[in-house]
Amino acid sequence: MRLATMDHETRVPDYTVEEYKALRSEMIRHMESLDRNVIATITATAVAIAYGLRESPFVLVLAIIIPIYFWIQHVNNRRKLAKISSYIAVFMEGKNQLMWHRRNHAHMTGAKASPIRFYSRAFLLPYPVLIIVSVLVSLWSLRQAYPQRWPLWFLALISAVVTLMVGLIAHRADRSFSDLLDGWNGTFDAIKKREQDVPQNSSKSSD
Repeated sequence: MRLATMDHETRVPDYTVEEYKALRSEMIRHMESLDRNVIATITATAVAIAYGLRESPFVLVLAIIIPIYFWIQHVNNRRKLAKISSYIAVFMEGKNQLMWHRRNHAHMTGAKASPIRFYSRAFLLPYPVLIIVSVLVSLWSLRQAYPQRWPLWFLALISAVVTLMVGLIAHRADRSFSDLLDGWNGTFDAIKKREQDVPQNSSKSSD
């Protein structure tokens, strides 16, 4: 999505600066939440697995739920970051000295990602990895308790299916940030165009 050029000589209005600062503060909160959630997920999942193996196997279910919950939060935070960034680029930049988001969008959409990183990025996050580890530990715990009902070949088959399913879900859920930006850029560009067409249609009807 190409963004229009801007006039460097146009001064930024005070109300635009205040709105820009507020949106940037919100972006920072989402970025900090991304970092905190990673630490919280790893810690909580590790505690749940350790306690489940020692005390109660039923706690291992919690070890599966924890990374799923934080993974949903991670996806939502990334979408909100892309939404705010696109809003700033479309509505607040382009006719003043504000440039960072537009240049960042141009860099991200113009950069060619490595195909290996693109297809393996699903497992670069801790959430799908922790889900798989929690499921495997739970299955192994069940096999220890019921060895006849859970033969080793069946456990290996379920592990492979779970790994494949989580990988596919992660690949679809964790869209690249440039794709998220492109989607919001298109949405906000359409809104901006409709807003610009309203005064023109009003002036034509008054004539």
